[in-house]
Amino acid sequence: MLRKTSTLLVILLFVLMPTASYAASFTVRVIYFLPIDTSAAPNVDAKIDRLVKSAQKFFANEMERHGYGRKTFTLETNAKGKIVVHHVKGRFSRAYYQTINQTKSELPKQFVNQNNISLILLEGNQFHELLENKFCGKGGDWINGVTFYSGTALVPASGPCFNASVIAHELGHTFGLRHNFENHRYLMGTGSDLLAPCEAEWLNEHHYFNKTKILNNAPKVTRRYEPQAEVNNKIRLKVVLEDPDGLYHVHFYVTDNLELIGYQSLNGERDTAEVVVHRSKLRNYKELYLQPMDLNGNYYIYNIPIRSLPDSIDPEPIVREKSPPQMPDFSYLKNIDVDGNGLVNVADLDIVISNLGKNIKEDADTNPDVNRDGIVTQTDVDLIIKQLNAAAAPTAPKVPKQTQLLPNYPNPFNPETWIPYQLAAPTNVRVHIYEASGTLVRSLTPGHQPAGIYQHRSRAIYWDGKNAMGESVASGVYFYTLTAGDFTGTRKMLIRK
Repeated sequence: MLRKTSTLLVILLFVLMPTASYAASFTVRVIYFLPIDTSAAPNVDAKIDRLVKSAQKFFANEMERHGYGRKTFTLETNAKGKIVVHHVKGRFSRAYYQTINQTKSELPKQFVNQNNISLILLEGNQFHELLENKFCGKGGDWINGVTFYSGTALVPASGPCFNASVIAHELGHTFGLRHNFENHRYLMGTGSDLLAPCEAEWLNEHHYFNKTKILNNAPKVTRRYEPQAEVNNKIRLKVVLEDPDGLYHVHFYVTDNLELIGYQSLNGERDTAEVVVHRSKLRNYKELYLQPMDLNGNYYIYNIPIRSLPDSIDPEPIVREKSPPQMPDFSYLKNIDVDGNGLVNVADLDIVISNLGKNIKEDADTNPDVNRDGIVTQTDVDLIIKQLNAAAAPTAPKVPKQTQLLPNYPNPFNPETWIPYQLAAPTNVRVHIYEASGTLVRSLTPGHQPAGIYQHRSRAIYWDGKNAMGESVASGVYFYTLTAGDFTGTRKMLIRK
């Protein structure tokens, strides 16, 4: 996946529309790949143009946000500025195509062994289905660290995965970015909003984000240190890098899912790259990937073996399984706050008095039956008056000590649910809802909220089970992420129809 080590000569049968030509180097070329049992979708070229340019704009916006100007990658376009979409007819049915190599092996020679990136959009949506909804696409770079910097991304050309965020994510892999789960909003994790600062710094000198390219040898590892034990059960990994063109940046990854575990800016022709990580991050790995770049954008991927981990210099902590946190019962205060606005006042008393003698169902949204005995009586009036007579009657629970995302209710649900939370301080609040694949479904933005507990239906965030287009979503597992100031939390929910 990470670099190409050999070239196979394959006799290919294909139909190419229009005839491909050699594009300028360091260009992203778009290929619409049709398995033999599929046909082109209506107006597909226009949709591809819109989505891929949205991905291109995302990188420009994020690079500008990080202070690097509106740098982004170059697309192969025609004289009118439209993306050139190369239509390629495959030799097999859509069930056959599950990997990058299966599609790449059938591309014309114009797309092979060039300093270009191929974005393959596979018609039929079978790619996502065959991966059991675990992934929406695949992407990787093929480099030799000297003169060859290429890559291929594979994304379904239909279905929920055919969107600008997935395209941008997989292209990110072709630019040398791996997975980054540090923040749920990061594009290279499960989000769709942001590039991490280290990712923008990497792209700032990447060949595909710069008009001037100087191809030369990538940085070399000249010394490797044995892993060193640190306090708090952490491990220090360290290597020495050298490059006569000047060192720029380095990323460290674990080899299983290519997850970023560290990064560092570099200086001079010789520098030490090191990362300190928790022992648990390395326990299951025998090697790491080290990816250094020089000031000209030349980079390479090195395997760093981990023969053994040093003994901890502090005792292994005893981890006791914690019981799930129990929410305090605020039902009494909730019942007294009849109108659910967070205040106990005369308005609540008026509602109770105006309903004296009436039978009330327990699940009524505005329930004047304070003691929940099924009928509004003088007892309910007395409970309100007692609360009002208190000098500083509690109108809501105390301000919580910490911000938390609470379990949604009901769960499972169909079609609507409420997402409760609590805030330790006033802040802006946003909730993003994702499919299990990581695709963003809906964003809910109640805006700036005061500190407090948002648990009642009148205060919790409401989701009607629809996406951003107003369409009801399918049954299945979804994730919701709350962002409130520096806090980010994620929970799982289930729609069952």
